[in-house]
Amino acid sequence: MNIQYGIRLWSSSDNNISWNQVCNDTLRGVYILSGSNNTIWNNTFIGNNGAGTVYDPTHIQASDDGTNNRWNSSSGFGNYWSDWTTPDVVPPYGIVDVPYDIAGSAGAKDYYPLTTPQEPIPEFGMMPLVVTVLLAAIVLMIGARRRKAQ
Repeated sequence: MNIQYGIRLWSSSDNNISWNQVCNDTLRGVYILSGSNNTIWNNTFIGNNGAGTVYDPTHIQASDDGTNNRWNSSSGFGNYWSDWTTPDVVPPYGIVDVPYDIAGSAGAKDYYPLTTPQEPIPEFGMMPLVVTVLLAAIVLMIGARRRKAQ
């Protein structure tokens, strides 16, 4: 199944889009058709719109036709772009020294593109295992107390 856009906003404002992995969409990973004051940061963009590991201006991974959208946080964190990971020779390290251009009429840029992909927030991660072990320990402890009391 080919997905054209990972995230598409139409007349949507004041959103915080973060901690997403947007990968291999046939068109843009994020496409803002209209809307304003959205913040898109700390996402991982890989292979959208035909992007590879080397930047090609005909394969930009996101597009912004809105107004006043920010493609990085106010604290200096942008997004990871699989085709834009260097140069990183000037501090702060971990941030590409040159902004990533976002396609579209807004003329937007990610001013703090990240050099490494962001780990997604797991929905459950290790939590089911921890809960299972805890419950098993409680059941064993109750059983041991009952046997000792008899």
